[in-house]
Amino acid sequence: MLEQDENRLLATIYEQHWLHARHVENERLWFTNVYAIVLAGALSLLSEHVSLEFNVAVLSFLMLLSLIGILFSLKVKLVFIWHTREAHKIIKDHGFIEYWIETKKPKTIIEKISGSSMFPLFYAICFILLSCLLTYTLTECPGFLILLVLLMSPLPVSVYYLCAMLSKSPPQKP
Repeated sequence: MLEQDENRLLATIYEQHWLHARHVENERLWFTNVYAIVLAGALSLLSEHVSLEFNVAVLSFLMLLSLIGILFSLKVKLVFIWHTREAHKIIKDHGFIEYWIETKKPKTIIEKISGSSMFPLFYAICFILLSCLLTYTLTECPGFLILLVLLMSPLPVSVYYLCAMLSKSPPQKP
């Protein structure tokens, strides 16, 4: 009887880890939806050529929102990794190994890129493009714009490697 109660409790804990991981993924998708709507609306406002101050304020706000998106998606990735690792640990540690789903190792570069790493990359690329648009709005000098793109091009690569490092780090309680 005691073992059956313990198994039921472990099954409930396992289920809660996966439910919370799914919830965190839904939060990330909702934030991305809101970000895309705000971005589209703000860019349509910029096409009206209201004033330089207004355009700078809108672009600065969008850049700040992109930075928040990078940080938010990295935090969500950490929470997701923690919950999935804890769920896998329950299966592994308590002899439910027959329920373990073995995944194949990625072979190509496309298979190595995880979906959760694409979100911070998306925000980083948006940040770079918005920075370029802000620079062009302020200077109207295409040559300076090329220099800015060259200087900021390592940002998406850095964000990708940060995501990869977070995936390989030991699980920490969020």
